[in-house]
Amino acid sequence: MAAVNLFPYSTVNSAGWTIIGAAPTIHAALAANTGLISGAETTQETRYIEIELDDLSGTGLNIGTITSIQARMEADIDERSQTSVLTCDYRDSSGSVINSYTEDISISTTGTNTAYVWTLRTTSDGSAAWTITDIDDMRLRFTLSTDSSSGNTEVFFIYLLVQYTERPKSLTINSPLTINGKLTIK
Repeated sequence: MAAVNLFPYSTVNSAGWTIIGAAPTIHAALAANTGLISGAETTQETRYIEIELDDLSGTGLNIGTITSIQARMEADIDERSQTSVLTCDYRDSSGSVINSYTEDISISTTGTNTAYVWTLRTTSDGSAAWTITDIDDMRLRFTLSTDSSSGNTEVFFIYLLVQYTERPKSLTINSPLTINGKLTIK
């Protein structure tokens, strides 16, 4: 099985979140896997970030069937012994949640960025496989639903892992063909 990572390329909305580091935009800060150097932070509940992802169709890959998707992010809280909750969801191009694919992820203080994975999704609607168009139009959104008692909730990196099978490769031979004078295909 093959896989590709799709990164943020556009910020749809970033209500109440501020950039960590010198990135010019929220999506640029979240697309750069730079550890603690760049990302976004907030302390206000109901504040969210919604981002669009790279297009899967623009990757030039030989995609047969998309077998699963899974958003992955790195986050932390900048104060000790704290926990906050991010509500995370997959959205379509109009901003609607896809098939009720939403979940709460608890972020705990670790002192560094820690990996958090969203639930792996194998279908776009509970039964149909994902299509390239589904993925090309996808947005990821996370909302601070429960704030820590002190400190900033920080998200440093986010991307979508797309796993897929490749289409069979074909070879057309106009016969007869002789290779190195030893093998002849008719």
